[in-house]
Amino acid sequence: LFVTLLGIAGVSYFQLPNPAIACMIAVVFSSFCAGFGGGALSGVFVAVYCASFLSINGTMTQYTDENLRRMLVLTVSLAVMVLMVGTLKRHLNERTRELELAVRQLVLISNVDYLTSVSNRHCFEQSVFREWQRNQRAKMPISLVLLDIDRFGRFNETYGPLEGDACLRKLADVLVCRIKRPSDLVARYGEEEFAVLLPDTQLRGALNVAKDLRRVIADLKIANEASDVSPYLTVSIGIASEIPASDGTPEDFMKKVVMALSEAKQSGGNTVRVYGETAAGLEQETTPTRKAVFDSP
Repeated sequence: LFVTLLGIAGVSYFQLPNPAIACMIAVVFSSFCAGFGGGALSGVFVAVYCASFLSINGTMTQYTDENLRRMLVLTVSLAVMVLMVGTLKRHLNERTRELELAVRQLVLISNVDYLTSVSNRHCFEQSVFREWQRNQRAKMPISLVLLDIDRFGRFNETYGPLEGDACLRKLADVLVCRIKRPSDLVARYGEEEFAVLLPDTQLRGALNVAKDLRRVIADLKIANEASDVSPYLTVSIGIASEIPASDGTPEDFMKKVVMALSEAKQSGGNTVRVYGETAAGLEQETTPTRKAVFDSP
């Protein structure tokens, strides 16, 4: 509206001797400003006013020279083109915003497990790689906790896949509730496996977290009658913890927690094992408070 009024005022005030030139200046200027400034119709309003101005004053017939007519055609064409460019620019900005939103949603979806709504394995591995490098520079410990549901195949065979999915969702909710630090990450690692990333956490804190999760899951009393470990749902847990060394890799670190989990499962299930630690050594561990997760090394 401002551009329109400005163009009308300019044409009326200056009363240029050649109205066609006045029309050209007003249309081009206002169309350019309106097209790129957000009021595409402003240029059209000014053009209509200029045409009316010429007709009322009876001056249109005074300029019938071929060059003048060509100039008028060129002026109007340029004005229309500028208006179209402005309109296309706004549509392009709208589509760009929609595309950016879609990309953000796609990234979010690609990092989230569709069933449990926690992070997926891809996101977990990326986070481990990133935290490994950060803790390596800071010379701080990093810990991984890997959980596997004991005899989950038998659970699915007994109660059906729908109950199995509900069980996975319930366990994911429990893990998210128990792992509360913003820097920690809960992820679904496999079909019946969950992983917890604990940056800046030493072994004692990770062991405390693992024992707490094992106890809480057992206290849910989810029936698993086909299990030879317990009549209720239980988990086996592996732990790996270390200060990242310059010659180490995140891949080797994750292999260690997988090996610890494998040892826990081979020992009969419903237990916790630490990579490089004996079962006897774990039994001699005291039971620290939950605050141990925040202890510095």
